Amino acid sequence: MNIAALSSLTGHTVLYSATTVLASTGVANPNGSGRLVRLSCVIAAFVGSSNSADISLAISRGGSPVYLGKTLSIAKQTRLVLLERSTPLYLEEGDTLVARASANSTIDLTIAYEEISP
Repeated sequence: MNIAALSSLTGHTVLYSATTVLASTGVANPNGSGRLVRLSCVIAAFVGSSNSADISLAISRGGSPVYLGKTLSIAKQTRLVLLERSTPLYLEEGDTLVARASANSTIDLTIAYEEISP
């Protein structure tokens, strides 16, 4: 897709509480959508009561995860910027952003993305 000639750009923010199962964050680009999804920011915030937790973030393509970061530790009362606007990633058709935490209710993700249509 030639993004220089786009006709529609729509921004979204997803708030997601990661679980111990590698699962969709709610950000996906379904097959046949005719668009791109540009991930512009992913922030992981520790919200648990223990001293730390781990987060894994991946793009699932064809059912196989390709990790952007795996088992990254986040200390109590901190956050970790996993992706920022200066280094965007694109979800092609059929891709899904997935995440997993080392324990339920310990890490919240804030994900900003844009849908790009021709």
